[in-house]
Amino acid sequence: MRRWHGTAMVLAAASALVLGGTTPSHASQNSGWVYVGQGTASSNTGGAYFDADFNGYPNWEKITVCDNSSNGWGVGVDISPYYPSGVKTVKDGSDDGHCADEQNDFWPEEKNVTICVYEYRYGSERGRRCVGGVA
Repeated sequence: MRRWHGTAMVLAAASALVLGGTTPSHASQNSGWVYVGQGTASSNTGGAYFDADFNGYPNWEKITVCDNSSNGWGVGVDISPYYPSGVKTVKDGSDDGHCADEQNDFWPEEKNVTICVYEYRYGSERGRRCVGGVA
């Protein structure tokens, strides 16, 4: 009996250590680079990146969009849902390989979002590609 009691105490202590030392899971998910058009880096005219936890700050997101070609079209990214307007848009019309970005606490943690990148010019757009992410 004494042997069983000792084993039970060891198991209880180990369980307390394991359970007490765990941290909550964090489901934020970056988009990776999402490219306009065919969706490959070699065929892209631009792309966007959604960083769900900017530099490890759990409540900040960073949205980067890059226009990589001088074709007269800018590159934009729409992320939804976003309140109050429905869509958060960031655009880069530089035509020179530079990027535009915005960073802030745009969404509550663990919010599912859709990231859509596209080319735009004079009210028109083309090459829209969308992926999912988690803020």
